[in-house]
Amino acid sequence: MAKVRSEYGLDRSQIDWPEVSGFGDDWIRTHQELPPAHLHALGCITIYWNSCEHALFGLFCSVARMPEKLGRILVHDMDSARIWQRINDIGETILDADMFAHTQHARKMFDVCKTNRNSYAHAILGGSDTPDKALGLKFQKGKVFDPKSVDDNLATIRRVADEIEMTGRYISTIGISIKFSHGSGGRPRSEPAPLLGKPKMPKSLR
Repeated sequence: MAKVRSEYGLDRSQIDWPEVSGFGDDWIRTHQELPPAHLHALGCITIYWNSCEHALFGLFCSVARMPEKLGRILVHDMDSARIWQRINDIGETILDADMFAHTQHARKMFDVCKTNRNSYAHAILGGSDTPDKALGLKFQKGKVFDPKSVDDNLATIRRVADEIEMTGRYISTIGISIKFSHGSGGRPRSEPAPLLGKPKMPKSLR
């Protein structure tokens, strides 16, 4: 049994995920509130979400036809909803119907992924501390304290990570297609590179 933390009266002495037993890293062995596979999947959600937000910024710059240095100045302090609205407003004016439809589909995918990401990014441990029971992840939103259970099945967490990664790649592909369809000064250079069909919508956790 690995020796684990018990400061502030929190007894973790019974936590010992089998996957960790072979690790030679004391810090990993003493931070076993979640099994390694779950932590890896949750970490992927964080990294993929950062890439997804960066892809959104790139899409804005492509639609607005401006260099990233200027785009960063304009939208660095905007939330994603406002950036999407700018993309929508400009896109209605300059994009063809098919490409504009792709941006709208990407926005819907992004919103679902954002909700799912928030469910895990702001989750707390609210259940069992033992490996043979549910993790008990809870999500709290709003001023009324009423934590809701979050699906802590490993397959679900991995699915959410995969959907976020796919959404980020989709948004990035749209942005690249738009960017390379214009020459200097925003003048059309060629037709946008054709995109494959719209990806399947992610499944919301709520």
